Parts: sequence; structure tokens; C-alpha cells
Amino acid sequence: TTFSPKRFNLPITVSYGPEWSVAEEYSDVFTLSYAGHDAGVSIINVKAAKYADGIAFPDDFVTWIQSPDSLFQVEDSKPVLVGGFKGTQINALATCADNTHWIILSGTGWWCPKGEHMGFIYLDNVNGERVLIEIQGSPGDKDYEFIVEESQKVLDTVVFSEP
Repeated sequence: TTFSPKRFNLPITVSYGPEWSVAEEYSDVFTLSYAGHDAGVSIINVKAAKYADGIAFPDDFVTWIQSPDSLFQVEDSKPVLVGGFKGTQINALATCADNTHWIILSGTGWWCPKGEHMGFIYLDNVNGERVLIEIQGSPGDKDYEFIVEESQKVLDTVVFSEP
């Protein structure tokens, strides 16, 4: 399946197999979920995003996530390319307090999954926009590595178009 979101505010196309489906789509995020798992990959335009209790999303996510103010402990990071744009891939462990919002967006938001792994790819300039790709396994971390591998197959197909 080839998908170009209608509501997401950044022109993008992704392709995916039958095990993936569109879970949600808003102006600043769309999420694909993996069949049989409470897991998926989200592509987020963080321009108006907030974290924790309404704090503006950091201008430099890579520096922030490695700081003591972050809600995560970085386990590793490396440079990557997604859709021809340079970024940083980060694997992290959520170290937030209970009942803390990790991210708040225009139509949705997610609680911080304390004690679980999350994957991020931060692209700081996709045609002038900051994009965060979030990879989340099912609760309990049982399928995190599998979801990272499956998400990579989708991310290898990303095409960003000029707005």
C-alpha cells in the first residue's frame, strides 16, 4: 500500500505491507500500527508540539534528549538518512514520572511509557520543518526490537515532497 496523508501538514508518501494500517492522522502526526501488536510508528511535525506539562518542544531534540531535563535515558544514537534528509536515530529508555505526558499534539498526545524503550529519528530540516519519527513497541517492551526492524522497512520507502 502506498499512502500519502491528506491531513498531515507535510507532503510525504510511505509504502507498507498488509500488516500495517493507518491508526490515526492529524495535521501534525500520522501513525501506522502493526497488526496483532499494540505498537507502531508515528511521523510528527513538532512545530507546535508540547511535552510534559505543556512545555514547548525543544528546538534541538538531540541535545535535549541527552540532558538531565529529558524524560528519557539515551542508550545509543547514530546518524541516518530518511527520505534523503539527514537525521539522528536514538534508542532510549523512558525514565519519566508516572502520569506524565510525553508529547501533546493538536489532536492527540501520548503518556510517557515509563520503563519502556522508544525509538526516535529526529530530522531537523525537512523542507524547513522539524520532524520526529517515533517507534513504539507494545506495552512491556516484548516486541520493541521486532517493531524497530519492521518500521525500518516502512521508513526506507519515505518520500518527502516540496510543499
